[in-house]
Amino acid sequence: MSSNLVDIPMPIITPRLTLHLLNLEHSPEMFEARRESYAELSKWNILIWCPFAEMTLEENDSFIRMKLEQFKELKDITILAFHSETGRMIGGGGLHKCD
Repeated sequence: MSSNLVDIPMPIITPRLTLHLLNLEHSPEMFEARRESYAELSKWNILIWCPFAEMTLEENDSFIRMKLEQFKELKDITILAFHSETGRMIGGGGLHKCD
């Protein structure tokens, strides 16, 4: 594990969005978003969400732990977007396979 942890000021708050680094506390929202958006996103057959749409909540937690470890190793960063007024998760993205 790298000792060069990155300090990213979070959350980032805009009038419409609040951005958070992926964290285990977001697991329920991420789990629900995958299930809710699977039919639409699977049409593209390239998105990372598609293969994971049928995972259990426990598998979702394991996926998040893996992403957190990759962040600590400076290999990956995943950020989730929440609607500022409702607090509902509306998206996510990141930089993956960083060098």
